[in-house]
Amino acid sequence: MRSAWLAGVSAGALSTRISFGSGPDTDFEEQVVVGSFGRRFGDVVSLRLGAGGIVGGRLVDHGMHHDLGAGWLVSATAAREWLGTTAHGWFVSTAVVIGVSGAHTTNPDAGRASLVAQDNRLVVVAGKTVGGVFSPYATARAFGGPVFWHRGGQDVVGGDAHHYGIGAGGSFTIRGFVDVVGEATLIGEKTFTLGVSFSFWDR
Repeated sequence: MRSAWLAGVSAGALSTRISFGSGPDTDFEEQVVVGSFGRRFGDVVSLRLGAGGIVGGRLVDHGMHHDLGAGWLVSATAAREWLGTTAHGWFVSTAVVIGVSGAHTTNPDAGRASLVAQDNRLVVVAGKTVGGVFSPYATARAFGGPVFWHRGGQDVVGGDAHHYGIGAGGSFTIRGFVDVVGEATLIGEKTFTLGVSFSFWDR
C-alpha cells in the first residue's frame, strides 16, 4: 500500500465515573468535536495529531450538578497494523494515544472551577474487511491519567473509575479515499463516536 496523508473530523460523546479518592464516584459526561491530521507509512505505521473542542457536558458530584463549559483538547496517536496484506482481509492493530484536555465547571453555589485531564491509552482493534469497503471490528482499550479539579474550596486529583472500555465499530470506504467510521464502547467507559477521514495518496 502506498503512503498517504490523512485528515479527518469526528464528533463524540463520553460517559464515565471519576474517583477523587473520598466519597462516592463523580458522574462525568462530555461531548467533543475533534480534527486530526497525520501520515500513514505504507500499510504498517501511522502517526496523527489531533486538536478540538469540548462543546458541553456535566459532572454530578455529591448530588451537585456542575455544567462543563467549552474547552480544548489535543492528542497524539501512533498506530501499527500487525497482519499486513496477506491475512485475507483480517486486521489487528494497536495504538498508543496521549492526550490533554481542559475546561471549566460551573455551579450556582460552588462557582467556577478549572478541570484538566491527562489521558494515556493503549487501544487494540481487530476485524475483517468485507468486499474491500466495509470493515467491522471489535475494540478494547486500557487507559489512565490524572484529573485535576478544584472542588469544595480545595484542589483534588482523581482518575477514571474503570480504566478500560470494550466495544465495536465499523468503517465504510467510499471511492477509495473517504472513510466513514462509527464506534461505540458500552462496557467500562461508555463512548460513541462518528467521524469522516480522508486519505491523500502519494503519487
